[in-house]
Amino acid sequence: IAALNNFPGTNRRFEKITNNVYSDYGHHPKEIQSTLQMAKEIAEKQGFSGVSLIYQPHQNVRQVEVQDEYTPEIFKYADEIIWLPTYLSRENPDFEILSPEFLSRKISEKTTILDFSDNPKELLEKILSLKAKNRLILAMSAGSLDGWIRKNIKWFNKIAPKIWCNFYKIKSGKKPLKYQTDAKNLDFLNNLNF
Repeated sequence: IAALNNFPGTNRRFEKITNNVYSDYGHHPKEIQSTLQMAKEIAEKQGFSGVSLIYQPHQNVRQVEVQDEYTPEIFKYADEIIWLPTYLSRENPDFEILSPEFLSRKISEKTTILDFSDNPKELLEKILSLKAKNRLILAMSAGSLDGWIRKNIKWFNKIAPKIWCNFYKIKSGKKPLKYQTDAKNLDFLNNLNF
Protein backbone atom coordinates (compact mmCIF):
# COMPACT_ATOMS: atom_id res chain seq x y z
CA ILE A 1 0.00 0.00 0.00
CA ALA A 2 2.88 2.39 0.74
CA ALA A 3 4.15 1.94 -2.83
CA LEU A 4 0.72 2.83 -4.22
CA ASN A 5 0.48 5.90 -2.00
CA ASN A 6 3.85 7.13 -3.33
CA PHE A 7 3.16 6.27 -6.97
CA PRO A 8 3.70 9.53 -8.92
CA GLY A 9 1.22 8.69 -11.69
CA THR A 10 1.65 7.75 -15.31
CA ASN A 11 3.13 10.23 -17.73
CA ARG A 12 0.73 13.17 -18.17
CA ARG A 13 -2.15 11.44 -16.35
CA PHE A 14 -2.25 13.03 -12.92
CA GLU A 15 1.54 13.08 -12.94
CA LYS A 16 3.17 14.64 -9.90
CA ILE A 17 5.56 17.33 -11.14
CA THR A 18 6.62 18.65 -7.73
CA ASN A 19 5.07 19.08 -4.31
CA ASN A 20 1.47 20.27 -4.71
CA VAL A 21 1.68 20.44 -8.54
CA TYR A 22 0.25 17.78 -10.87
CA SER A 23 -0.07 17.68 -14.65
CA ASP A 24 -2.73 15.93 -16.70
CA TYR A 25 -3.25 15.67 -20.46
CA GLY A 26 -7.05 15.60 -20.15
CA HIS A 27 -8.82 18.33 -22.08
CA HIS A 28 -12.32 17.01 -22.74
CA PRO A 29 -15.00 18.06 -20.21
CA LYS A 30 -15.70 14.50 -19.01
CA GLU A 31 -11.94 13.86 -18.52
CA ILE A 32 -11.70 17.11 -16.61
CA GLN A 33 -14.56 16.14 -14.30
CA SER A 34 -13.15 12.67 -13.57
CA THR A 35 -9.65 13.98 -12.93
CA LEU A 36 -10.94 16.76 -10.68
CA GLN A 37 -12.92 14.23 -8.67
CA MET A 38 -9.76 12.18 -8.12
CA ALA A 39 -7.81 15.35 -7.23
CA LYS A 40 -10.43 16.33 -4.66
CA GLU A 41 -10.28 12.90 -3.03
CA ILE A 42 -6.48 13.01 -2.89
CA ALA A 43 -6.50 16.58 -1.57
CA GLU A 44 -8.84 15.59 1.26
CA LYS A 45 -6.83 12.48 2.18
CA GLN A 46 -3.47 14.28 2.07
CA GLY A 47 -4.54 17.41 3.92
CA PHE A 48 -4.45 19.97 1.12
CA SER A 49 -6.58 23.07 1.63
CA GLY A 50 -8.40 22.55 -1.67
CA VAL A 51 -8.00 21.97 -5.41
CA SER A 52 -6.99 24.69 -7.85
CA LEU A 53 -7.25 23.87 -11.55
CA ILE A 54 -5.12 25.59 -14.16
CA TYR A 55 -6.82 24.81 -17.45
CA GLN A 56 -5.53 25.43 -20.96
CA PRO A 57 -8.13 24.33 -23.53
CA HIS A 58 -6.77 22.61 -26.62
CA GLN A 59 -7.64 23.65 -30.19
CA ASN A 60 -10.26 26.25 -30.92
CA VAL A 61 -11.92 23.83 -33.35
CA ARG A 62 -12.53 21.49 -30.38
CA GLN A 63 -13.74 24.36 -28.19
CA VAL A 64 -16.40 25.18 -30.77
CA GLU A 65 -17.65 21.60 -30.36
CA VAL A 66 -17.57 21.42 -26.53
CA GLN A 67 -18.25 25.05 -25.56
CA ASP A 68 -21.63 24.27 -23.97
CA GLU A 69 -20.21 21.39 -21.91
CA TYR A 70 -18.19 23.68 -19.60
CA THR A 71 -20.79 23.63 -16.83
CA PRO A 72 -20.65 23.95 -13.04
CA GLU A 73 -21.17 20.16 -12.83
CA ILE A 74 -17.93 19.50 -14.75
CA PHE A 75 -15.92 21.79 -12.45
CA LYS A 76 -17.68 21.11 -9.13
CA TYR A 77 -14.59 19.48 -7.57
CA ALA A 78 -12.37 22.52 -8.21
CA ASP A 79 -12.32 25.22 -5.56
CA GLU A 80 -10.76 27.64 -8.01
CA ILE A 81 -10.08 27.69 -11.75
CA ILE A 82 -7.34 29.58 -13.56
CA TRP A 83 -8.42 29.59 -17.20
CA LEU A 84 -5.78 30.19 -19.86
CA PRO A 85 -6.33 31.02 -23.53
CA THR A 86 -6.84 28.07 -25.85
CA TYR A 87 -3.72 26.44 -27.24
CA LEU A 88 -4.14 26.87 -30.99
CA SER A 89 -3.06 24.22 -33.49
CA ARG A 90 -4.48 22.89 -36.76
CA GLU A 91 -7.24 25.49 -36.67
CA ASN A 92 -10.09 26.18 -39.05
CA PRO A 93 -9.64 29.81 -40.16
CA ASP A 94 -13.42 30.12 -40.62
CA PHE A 95 -14.05 29.79 -36.86
CA GLU A 96 -13.90 32.74 -34.53
CA ILE A 97 -11.40 32.17 -31.70
CA LEU A 98 -13.47 31.64 -28.55
CA SER A 99 -12.20 33.71 -25.63
CA PRO A 100 -11.51 32.34 -22.15
CA GLU A 101 -14.23 34.65 -20.83
CA PHE A 102 -16.77 33.13 -23.21
CA LEU A 103 -15.74 29.52 -22.57
CA SER A 104 -15.82 29.93 -18.79
CA ARG A 105 -19.01 32.02 -18.68
CA LYS A 106 -21.02 29.36 -16.79
CA ILE A 107 -18.42 29.08 -14.03
CA SER A 108 -17.16 32.66 -13.90
CA GLU A 109 -17.69 33.07 -10.12
CA LYS A 110 -14.73 30.82 -9.35
CA THR A 111 -12.63 31.50 -12.44
CA THR A 112 -9.64 33.77 -12.98
CA ILE A 113 -8.54 34.44 -16.55
CA LEU A 114 -4.77 34.63 -17.11
CA ASP A 115 -2.75 34.85 -20.30
CA PHE A 116 0.64 33.41 -19.48
CA SER A 117 1.94 34.02 -23.00
CA ASP A 118 1.73 37.77 -22.32
CA ASN A 119 2.69 37.69 -18.64
CA PRO A 120 4.24 34.41 -17.45
CA LYS A 121 5.27 35.98 -14.13
CA GLU A 122 1.59 36.41 -13.25
CA LEU A 123 0.96 32.68 -13.62
CA LEU A 124 4.14 31.80 -11.75
CA GLU A 125 3.10 34.15 -8.93
CA LYS A 126 -0.36 32.56 -8.85
CA ILE A 127 1.03 29.01 -8.68
CA LEU A 128 3.41 29.90 -5.90
CA SER A 129 0.72 31.72 -3.92
CA LEU A 130 -1.44 28.58 -4.22
CA LYS A 131 1.47 26.46 -2.99
CA ALA A 132 1.81 28.81 -0.01
CA LYS A 133 -1.90 28.17 0.72
CA ASN A 134 -1.27 24.40 0.53
CA ARG A 135 -3.52 23.87 -2.49
CA LEU A 136 -3.32 20.82 -4.72
CA ILE A 137 -2.63 22.44 -8.09
CA LEU A 138 -3.77 20.52 -11.16
CA ALA A 139 -2.55 21.74 -14.55
CA MET A 140 -4.70 20.29 -17.34
CA SER A 141 -3.54 20.88 -20.88
CA ALA A 142 -2.71 19.19 -24.14
CA GLY A 143 -0.86 22.36 -25.14
CA SER A 144 2.12 24.33 -23.88
CA LEU A 145 1.28 24.57 -20.15
CA ASP A 146 2.94 21.29 -19.13
CA GLY A 147 6.20 22.22 -20.85
CA TRP A 148 6.12 25.68 -19.28
CA ILE A 149 5.71 24.22 -15.80
CA ARG A 150 8.52 21.73 -16.36
CA LYS A 151 10.77 24.50 -17.69
CA ASN A 152 10.17 26.57 -14.56
CA ILE A 153 10.33 23.66 -12.11
CA LYS A 154 13.53 24.93 -10.48
CA TRP A 155 11.52 27.86 -9.14
CA PHE A 156 8.97 25.56 -7.59
CA ASN A 157 11.62 23.43 -5.89
CA LYS A 158 14.57 25.63 -4.97
CA ILE A 159 14.34 29.37 -5.20
CA ALA A 160 10.62 29.92 -4.85
CA PRO A 161 9.98 28.64 -1.32
CA LYS A 162 12.27 31.27 0.20
CA ILE A 163 11.64 34.19 -2.12
CA TRP A 164 7.97 33.76 -2.98
CA CYS A 165 6.63 33.13 0.51
CA ASN A 166 7.74 36.58 1.57
CA PHE A 167 7.01 38.14 -1.83
CA TYR A 168 3.43 36.83 -1.64
CA LYS A 169 3.02 37.99 1.95
CA ILE A 170 4.47 41.44 1.20
CA LYS A 171 2.29 41.91 -1.89
CA SER A 172 -0.82 40.80 -0.01
CA GLY A 173 -0.09 43.15 2.87
CA LYS A 174 0.60 40.36 5.35
CA LYS A 175 3.54 40.19 7.69
CA PRO A 176 6.53 38.38 6.13
CA LEU A 177 7.66 35.08 7.61
CA LYS A 178 10.36 34.97 10.31
CA TYR A 179 13.17 34.93 7.75
CA GLN A 180 13.46 38.02 5.61
CA THR A 181 14.04 37.84 1.90
CA ASP A 182 16.46 40.57 0.94
CA ALA A 183 15.55 43.29 -1.53
CA LYS A 184 18.10 41.98 -4.04
CA ASN A 185 16.17 38.69 -4.40
CA LEU A 186 12.82 40.47 -4.71
CA ASP A 187 14.26 42.84 -7.31
CA PHE A 188 15.71 39.88 -9.23
CA LEU A 189 12.32 38.17 -9.17
CA ASN A 190 10.49 41.27 -10.41
CA ASN A 191 12.86 41.51 -13.36
CA LEU A 192 12.66 37.90 -14.53
CA ASN A 193 12.27 37.30 -18.23
CA PHE A 194 10.82 34.00 -19.42
